[in-house]
Amino acid sequence: MMGDPDGPLPTVTTQGFPDADTWLDYARRHGFRATRSERLMRCPECGSASYSEIGQYVHYSTLSKLRLCKSCGVAYSDRRLSPDVMRAHFERAYKDERYFVKQRSRVFEQLVVLTDRCARRGGRVLDFGGAKGHFLAAVQRRRPDLKVTLIDISESACRWARETYGLEAVCGSLSALKRVAAPFDVVVMSGAQRRTSRGPATFSSRGWFTHCLQAAGS
Repeated sequence: MMGDPDGPLPTVTTQGFPDADTWLDYARRHGFRATRSERLMRCPECGSASYSEIGQYVHYSTLSKLRLCKSCGVAYSDRRLSPDVMRAHFERAYKDERYFVKQRSRVFEQLVVLTDRCARRGGRVLDFGGAKGHFLAAVQRRRPDLKVTLIDISESACRWARETYGLEAVCGSLSALKRVAAPFDVVVMSGAQRRTSRGPATFSSRGWFTHCLQAAGS
């Protein structure tokens, strides 16, 4: 998530209890279980340790602070959940077929139109965090000339995409890009978050798009 340090992003209102002790007390009283995570001490984009706090949230019993990097303007969470926790989360979450067919349908429809508009004839499309392939299947119905590729952290989702829609599906996180033949004409990240097991990402967000996209890609 990018933000201008002088723009609207720093005005995000902090949600929930203002201090960690209150959160801990609430978690104990409601039976929250501890979740493994690591704290980010520097911006995952540029490595700067200079930031301002713009909010906080709780996810998987973990109180995370939202920070805005004063050097590059990237907004990021100061906590990174264990990769095992995230894989287990998506394996469970992706079992709800109604979520993709009903709740995400209008989002997919809009993204299909945008992809159709941006992709050249016979071009290549990458959906990073593409889940079970519903979006890319819709893209292929509209633009059968396009070659599409899906990357997702869930083994079962990738298997579904291959077996149900015949898609090229690569299981993994950001590092899986090394196994994908780039570049692409269009890269889609709908609801995806950049996650790596430790330290900064393999590619910075700028380097990531440079790696993935054709010179005139979107």
